[in-house]
Amino acid sequence: MATDQPGSMVAVLVRHGDLIRIRGHWLELASTRLERYPTGTPAIVLLFPAHPSLRIHAGDRLTVQRHG
Repeated sequence: MATDQPGSMVAVLVRHGDLIRIRGHWLELASTRLERYPTGTPAIVLLFPAHPSLRIHAGDRLTVQRHG
């Protein structure tokens, strides 16, 4: 993925400072946490400074913009 250009990546690869497109809005990612669903499937919890956290499957694809 080119720097400063939005692209698609799996949730497990996002990191602090990435801009994540969620429901039509760009949100800056504060941190992530790895969890598991009750079935054992890996999940990623995306934590945002000013918005509720979001729990998704680790393999879900997200639109991400990464700086530098």
